[in-house]
Amino acid sequence: MQEQHPDETPTPSTSLKQPVELTSTRPKGPSPLLRIFPRFILLLLILSIPLYAEWIGYLITKGQVRATRDSLSEFNSTSFAGTSRLVADTIARSVVHISISGDVGGYHGQSAGQGSGIIVDPEGYILTNHHVVDRAEHITITLYDSTKHRATLLGIDPRTDLALLKIDTTLLHAARWGESDQLAPGDPIWAIGSPYGLEHSVSFGIVSALSRNGIGSGGYDGLIQTDAALNPGNSGGPLVNARGDLVGINMAIVGPSNRGISFAIPSSIARDVYRRLKTSGSPTGGWIGVRLQSAPRGALADTEASGGAMFIDILPDSPAAAAGLRQGDIVTAWGGELVLSPQHFSNLVGSSLPGSSVVAELIRDGETISLTVRIREKPRVR
Repeated sequence: MQEQHPDETPTPSTSLKQPVELTSTRPKGPSPLLRIFPRFILLLLILSIPLYAEWIGYLITKGQVRATRDSLSEFNSTSFAGTSRLVADTIARSVVHISISGDVGGYHGQSAGQGSGIIVDPEGYILTNHHVVDRAEHITITLYDSTKHRATLLGIDPRTDLALLKIDTTLLHAARWGESDQLAPGDPIWAIGSPYGLEHSVSFGIVSALSRNGIGSGGYDGLIQTDAALNPGNSGGPLVNARGDLVGINMAIVGPSNRGISFAIPSSIARDVYRRLKTSGSPTGGWIGVRLQSAPRGALADTEASGGAMFIDILPDSPAAAAGLRQGDIVTAWGGELVLSPQHFSNLVGSSLPGSSVVAELIRDGETISLTVRIREKPRVR
């Protein structure tokens, strides 16, 4: 028997087994929070895409605005005043004052009206508005040097409100034609004329809009809208750009006096009418005998055309019928020029010479075809 000290721990018998602690060999997975966190970040990124896109767009626009502002910082009133004076001086000698007398408004044989005009040929050809000289018995032109000349009315075009006059003098200062098709809203323009008989008055403005249709009692189309100050007497005077080039003929205002809304005939139309009136005295343009509407949405989806016009009616015995045009055809080009709208197509046809042949590019049943149309003069309404 062994002795056991009181401070010694009894040793268990070797026959007794110690309990074994079991340890799992499976790795512990991430906590639920760690599993949700990446999904939460991905969701935030998806939701923030529109915000980032908007911010990027804002920065791009801001850069463009800054670049524009830097360009405008070079502008000063002195240089603008100089430009304006040069424009006025460039066109001044081409602007004329028009006085008419006759049985107009009850003023038989007396001065019954006035307006403005623009010299377009050094040989004495002057463009003005038809309504300025309508029913006039005598037309007197006052030039820049105050000399007066009796004018002959060569032709009128009520459709565009234009008239062509001729005076028997030469070596005149003709205006230079500009390109109205290159104008854009915001472009600076100058108007010169004789408002209320105040000859060679200059006003300044900007292009407010383009291609205004159905204006005035005549329903004039394709006009330039400006905010230049025009008043009675400005009609027929020039609208010019910053180079002093003729881009329009002033013709109408809203109301009896200036309200900041005025209209001008684009030079692209005026130049064509001038050539016709000078050649034949007749404004009659081309005609093919169709009725139009805008091309349906989706009809041009698989084509390179950016616009067009659809024929909704083909008049019998018309050039269109003779050429084989059909109802439902969509015209996308005329004489090689793309058709942008029904109004644009009407202008293209109207500027085509009677007797000439023009190739029309069409979409018919989804296929592109080309047909040649022989132009005729528009029949006169009796």
